Amino acid sequence: MRRHLFWKAVATVVALSGAVAMGAPPASAASTSGIGTLTGTVTVTGAPSNFSGFIGVGACPASFPKGTVCPNPQYTLVGSSGGTFSLPLASGKWRAAGFYELAGFGGQFIGAYATVTIAANMTTTHNFTVPYVAPGTVSGTVQVIGVPTGVTLESTGVLACPSSDPYTGGVIPIVCVTTSAFGTNYSFTTLPPGPWLLYPQYTTIYGTTTRPKGVQVMVVSGATLTTNLAMSYRTPTQGLVVGTVTVTGAPPGFNGFSGAFACQGADSSDCASPIVSNQNFGGGSTYQVLLTAGTWNVAGNYQLNFSGGVFAGPGTNVTVVPGATTTVNLTVPYVAPGAVIGMVDVTGLPAGSTIQEALVLACPVAHPYVPPAAPGPTCAETSTPLVARYAITTLPPGSWLLYPGYYASTSYYISPSGVPLTVTSNKLTRKNLKVAYQG
Repeated sequence: MRRHLFWKAVATVVALSGAVAMGAPPASAASTSGIGTLTGTVTVTGAPSNFSGFIGVGACPASFPKGTVCPNPQYTLVGSSGGTFSLPLASGKWRAAGFYELAGFGGQFIGAYATVTIAANMTTTHNFTVPYVAPGTVSGTVQVIGVPTGVTLESTGVLACPSSDPYTGGVIPIVCVTTSAFGTNYSFTTLPPGPWLLYPQYTTIYGTTTRPKGVQVMVVSGATLTTNLAMSYRTPTQGLVVGTVTVTGAPPGFNGFSGAFACQGADSSDCASPIVSNQNFGGGSTYQVLLTAGTWNVAGNYQLNFSGGVFAGPGTNVTVVPGATTTVNLTVPYVAPGAVIGMVDVTGLPAGSTIQEALVLACPVAHPYVPPAAPGPTCAETSTPLVARYAITTLPPGSWLLYPGYYASTSYYISPSGVPLTVTSNKLTRKNLKVAYQG
């Protein structure tokens, strides 16, 4: 349910860092075979002696339109003062540039782009420079007009986006910057100079509302601009479903992660991509989930460990009303788990190559892993550092598919073909798996 193994494997391959908004986990778990490496140096030129920042190199496919940043750039960091880098990339043409940020999620100062051609299992070298530019500051107030009596604003804030990458609703462009307002005052202090769009926003228990039209400002290097912002209160488009999740019939000492799934419509049996509520440790905990207006089927669930299978209870239909809170208490009957253990054999491994971890992804037959989509929230996972023995010991009984894979220093691969397996409560099943090395 928590894709920590999947993101760990992909994150290492593409050198992700949670500190910088330049990159993000890829949206899929597709094979990264056919990978080459971009190496070189990145230097911030003309910086003051006390300069310190997040410095790195990022790359987008060359097919992506110029003048904008792709949603999931691949990047690597080199430290606070520049240095050498090594960035694994899929074979093909990429548009790459050096960058720095003065604060995490604080706005990207990007150098000149260069188009590089990456060949599988080959190294391409290119050195990048980023001219230092003093940041600009934008500050002011945020006012929400027409807040109804009884409605509490949990917070206000501002979303700032470069004019080249405006916010159009839905997913926020990765180069945008968000700040909260303290009281009604907001401030951005690390923005690159140039045209920006400011979108005031506020948050209630029914989610965050952002004004759809931004206010354009010109950020000037080394200068402070004061811009007061206002927006009208809008009727929420979401409602809140809350309640408790109780695991019934559990043995003494039961501890698990409990939560809820919500699927749009009156039937959750074929719901491959449910909305997942907050998860709580210990069972019998509260949950809450924001949902759009309409009919939803909500079911409680629990896990026995951090990356095991999901045990779901019966679904309950609920009508979600915008701006309203609906209470639905849920139960999940305890079911004894089954376990599967075995070996992962990576075949065709070239001489001198090393597999750092063998991987196994387990998904219910009803919700298989279909790349390039990421594994669904009902999948389980495990890794086997140094040795190829694996064990997944907390699977719900039923029909499963096992997807073997591996993680090496320059490649990550999970087979798109699952091996069928029947899991039975309180039973240990042995299943050996093979996966061909992809290079």
